[in-house]
Amino acid sequence: MSAPFPLLSVAILADNQHHLLHQTLESIDSQEERNFEVLLLDAREPYEWDPFKTTFPLAIRHLEGKTTGAAMNQALDLCRGIYIQFLRPGERFLSRQATSYVSRLATENGCPEILYGAFLLKDPERPPRAATFPLHLLKQGIAPTNLHAHWFLRSALIAIGGFNPSYTRRPSFDALCALMQNHSRAVYTRRVFIDCERRPSTPAETAGFALETCRILYRRFGLWHALRWLFVQDRALLAHRLWVAVKNALRTPPLKSR
Repeated sequence: MSAPFPLLSVAILADNQHHLLHQTLESIDSQEERNFEVLLLDAREPYEWDPFKTTFPLAIRHLEGKTTGAAMNQALDLCRGIYIQFLRPGERFLSRQATSYVSRLATENGCPEILYGAFLLKDPERPPRAATFPLHLLKQGIAPTNLHAHWFLRSALIAIGGFNPSYTRRPSFDALCALMQNHSRAVYTRRVFIDCERRPSTPAETAGFALETCRILYRRFGLWHALRWLFVQDRALLAHRLWVAVKNALRTPPLKSR
């Protein structure tokens, strides 16, 4: 008799920031209920992989996707859980009961396509704060910046064709929009699950994030929603982040030529 599928799959995409992996794995290791599997997709070569010591089975595979969307599809193919969640190195569960709470939330609500909660956002420009995103704001052109406190029903992602491999920065946001267009059920809780830190970005990354968001909103909801996001909703915040990125870039001393 084959073993039952785990309820949750946690996929860690480690394309950089490898020195923070231990924080993420330790928070997973502290979970009281072991109803999950963990997949680590590591961009380094196998001989560089760290000998992580965990009390749970940890599957490590080489990260083959050239974009974030392709990497997430690789994880989707390898995972076996009913729900899948994506984390980055340094992001961690705030509670030892996080996975057990998600399990109850799923079973008590008949396994909806999307489960999501709040996350603790640490921003260098602002004090730490609990952040969340009501999904009904999608069609108003307001886009979430972090989807790591979301759990997606794996079969629902497969039904929409997985993640768009052409997206480098926002494939999970595109998948979320696609699921909501299919009238998927979403269950929300105010509980804060994930501790994450917004890292400084370059001007090119900030601009690319905005352009990809507009592209997704245009494709999913039309021109008006894309323009509304770019020029009305987040214009001040976007300009501020772009200015911070430019300022940080100017502070970086140039490399000295030999």
